[in-house]
Amino acid sequence: MHEPAESRQEAAGDFPKELIDFLKSAPRLVVVKGRPRTGKTVFCLGLSEAVSQPQNTFIVSTRALEPEVYQAFPWLRTNEARDKSFEVLVKIAAPPPKKDEPPKPAEEEARIKSAREMLQNILGDIPRAPPPPEEETKEAAPDLSELAGLRGAIGDKDPRELLRIYRGLGRVPQGTPGVLVLIDRADRLCEKNSLDLAALAATMKADLAQKHAAHLVLILDRPVPDLDGVADAVIILKEIGQGMDFLGQIELFKLDGLKIKSPRWMYNLRGGRFKVLPGMRVWG
Repeated sequence: MHEPAESRQEAAGDFPKELIDFLKSAPRLVVVKGRPRTGKTVFCLGLSEAVSQPQNTFIVSTRALEPEVYQAFPWLRTNEARDKSFEVLVKIAAPPPKKDEPPKPAEEEARIKSAREMLQNILGDIPRAPPPPEEETKEAAPDLSELAGLRGAIGDKDPRELLRIYRGLGRVPQGTPGVLVLIDRADRLCEKNSLDLAALAATMKADLAQKHAAHLVLILDRPVPDLDGVADAVIILKEIGQGMDFLGQIELFKLDGLKIKSPRWMYNLRGGRFKVLPGMRVWG
């Protein structure tokens, strides 16, 4: 007699144990798909807590998050303040050079020097400022804080959200476990910047794995050709019912190199957080 699939389901906290074990074994590129309002963002934020630490999690979002999300994940506001402060610090420490610029006032020079010292303590190197307009015909070298492949993938585009993440990664000491980069609605980000998401994902996957052994998690609102083939894990969320509580089904569609024992689970979003429901009958 075959053992029912439900009895084989083993959770690690709020998530399938197979998924958590897979992510903890090596840096992964994870693609999360589903219709709007199925809890993709909440799922990924909870997942980041399971495999990373808030200070080692870097998030790009193309939209404002709901207030309920900040209530369920209070560390989000701390991370956003951190990223904004660092961006301001970079601008102060590395102002764009100007042709025939007169000497700066002593007070401004002192402010730039202080910001540079702070950045050197964080990064070791100061990001290079963009060249002045007269020199823009020359291809700009990547910032010293950026990982090697990104500029090749984005060409002359300027997706500031990604550049900010790469600079932020420069603050994380090499060898730090559980670093994670999350891009919410990655398809829309690439559409906005005229980028090929599959090519960008492959480049970022290599960059992040090489320097930081970091996970890259991409949330999609719509299918992207060729992306599943690049991904190590593909996860699909869908709504099953809306009553007093949201009820959904998560499918572990792909965990590269593994035969998945329990591919489908039921879940809910009670309290603004994702939680699987082991043993509950799955659909399909």
